[in-house]
Amino acid sequence: MKFFEQLTRLGEAMVEMPFVTVRALLAPEREGGATQAVQQAGWKAYDAWVQVVNESANALYTNPQAGASLGRSMEASLRWQRLGAAVTNAFFAALWPAVGLPSAAEVGELRAEVGALRDELGAARLEAMEERAAEAARQERHPLVDPLSALWNGGWAPAAADPESRRGEDVSGN
Repeated sequence: MKFFEQLTRLGEAMVEMPFVTVRALLAPEREGGATQAVQQAGWKAYDAWVQVVNESANALYTNPQAGASLGRSMEASLRWQRLGAAVTNAFFAALWPAVGLPSAAEVGELRAEVGALRDELGAARLEAMEERAAEAARQERHPLVDPLSALWNGGWAPAAADPESRRGEDVSGN
């Protein structure tokens, strides 16, 4: 019953709206009041429309047949969704090897192998850096390994650690 009351109010507001608008256009001396009357009529029609839609939705939600129909349609849509997923999986399972694309498991294995190689490379780099540091330390302890630097230094005396510190010195021994 409430739905029909709201529908009647909407009809009244829709009929009233043009009359208020014409009255506002024909009576320009009351500009402020005429504009306000048109706005009030517009809001009245808007409120009536919202109430009709609200009552329609309430009636739909309380209707047992509508609820049962919606429940059946949800079950049917879930079944169609499962069927579509199964068909898609079957189609792409046959297509992937034919195209030559790797499967998700193969990509996962490849990522694991690349990760292991990355770890091995990091360890090899660290080992190489340690070896270079050890070689540099051995050369610093034994300056006679390089005979040209020994000759340049004026004999077999160890060379200065920093070549910049020898700048300006007379290295010829004179």
